[in-house]
Amino acid sequence: MSRHGLAAFALPVVVILVVLAGFLGTWAFLAGHLTAWSDEIGHMAVAKGILLTGRPRLAVFDRCAELTPIENWRGYEVSWLTARAYQTFGESLTAARLVPLVFTLATWGVYVIYAVWREKAPARQVAFATVLFFGQSLVLEKALYVRVYAPALTLLLVSLIALWEGLRAWRGGRTGPAVLWFAAAAAAILYPTLRGWHPLILATFVLAVACLWLHGHGRVAAIAQAARRTLDVMPVALRYLALAVAVYAVLSTGAVTARLMDLVANRLVGVQRVHAIYWDNLLGLVRFGVVLNVLLLVWLWKPPRSDAPPRLDFHSWLLATGVLSGLLTGLFMNHNFVFYGRFFYLAAGLVVLGASRRLAAVPAARAVPLVVVFLAINVAASAANFYYDRSNIREAIAWLQRNTGPRDVVFAFNAELYVHGGSDLCARSIPIIRRVEGPPVVMRGYQWMRRPANVRPYLTRDEMKEVLRSHSAANLYFLYTDHYQVRDRLFKWMTGRNRTIRLDMFGTLKDGDVGEEILPGLRGAGLKRLDRARLLKELEERDYL
Repeated sequence: MSRHGLAAFALPVVVILVVLAGFLGTWAFLAGHLTAWSDEIGHMAVAKGILLTGRPRLAVFDRCAELTPIENWRGYEVSWLTARAYQTFGESLTAARLVPLVFTLATWGVYVIYAVWREKAPARQVAFATVLFFGQSLVLEKALYVRVYAPALTLLLVSLIALWEGLRAWRGGRTGPAVLWFAAAAAAILYPTLRGWHPLILATFVLAVACLWLHGHGRVAAIAQAARRTLDVMPVALRYLALAVAVYAVLSTGAVTARLMDLVANRLVGVQRVHAIYWDNLLGLVRFGVVLNVLLLVWLWKPPRSDAPPRLDFHSWLLATGVLSGLLTGLFMNHNFVFYGRFFYLAAGLVVLGASRRLAAVPAARAVPLVVVFLAINVAASAANFYYDRSNIREAIAWLQRNTGPRDVVFAFNAELYVHGGSDLCARSIPIIRRVEGPPVVMRGYQWMRRPANVRPYLTRDEMKEVLRSHSAANLYFLYTDHYQVRDRLFKWMTGRNRTIRLDMFGTLKDGDVGEEILPGLRGAGLKRLDRARLLKELEERDYL
């Protein structure tokens, strides 16, 4: 290898190693510092139950580590791996979050192996893919999120690779290998689907198949070729205008599509209503577009003109599937978590991997500045997300440990105390969720999408009165997490109205005039000192579900 060739190979390798080191260092710092989302705590609770009983019995939700008669099989694989991590490294947030980290690295590894082995990707392209993938804010966030999203992207990528290879073998007349590849694609996509991980995995795969079919359709290919020719001769200013019109059209349509999906899903198949509103999907779509700003170069850069029909290669297929799935997610996802962008994770992963080949062909003078901007925007997006999406409830727990005595009562979700360093408070805290009794409740598959069985309701009015009577001399506190705090504040700022009114015990303690906030600077959480007389009055005057 010549000196020039050696330099061309060595520089990308250095970039890859630096990016990996930076990502792992950032992950290691954040893994132990970020508080857990309630969904993460669910998997950790199941992992605890697996360690204690060998079954996915929920723990920590009632009285610290007390088991409940609920078996939760949703994402069981993640819970099982979390239990194994606990066995090996001890019970901690960092140990639990090793599970999504491993799958995040596995996704990158699968892509690199395939791109180099089969697509003959040069080192420069692999370096671009590494920077875009690990520099993408959603990738970092899901590597710190103990749920099915990181494993889902791994299996989705495997299924798409297998499908692509199956088609390549089929077109080459190699029927046997094609059947094996198709079987591998089906296994990789059906396993998480049949296990009830999330319907978005199958939906994205179906969209990828639709993209292949549309490209093979002669009329669609002709339209794509005509569009490409138009873009080749279109001035940059007009490209910006066309992009702005397309974005505006999507955002305008999103005002009705999410609500329509909510109603149809509820009335036709019984999926629980989640009452998503326009602001959720609007903000989710904006974030999807902003953190994927690298697409601007793909949109604006004019490749050398060619009259050859547009060819759908593997990377273009990933890119198209990612963009379309992201837009459709924003338009039709009827879930209010879209504000935080987690449902855009699969789309974002496919986009950045698919864009790497196109960017590798762009002159460095144009590509490098955009990548720098891409990284800066993603760092800002992750910083904002981690600041607002992750509570600082530990400060409230520390305050309670310093300022309360053994006779005081803390109403809380004890899982938060157990996970975030307040296990010593559990003995004198009272969960606002009732103790689960009766025969075991087994949650399998997609039962989580149905109307929830009322197996764990909040304390009733009479039960709360009995608690107050039996602790007549105690100081009363209410500790809670509020993952929708920023979303609710934005909604009220934009509309002047409250987004939701909860007619249950949680809503009474959180929003009722029953006490004063002690630490008003808390984010995504709250701590109130309750006034006994005002609470009793509120209990008498408020309706309850």
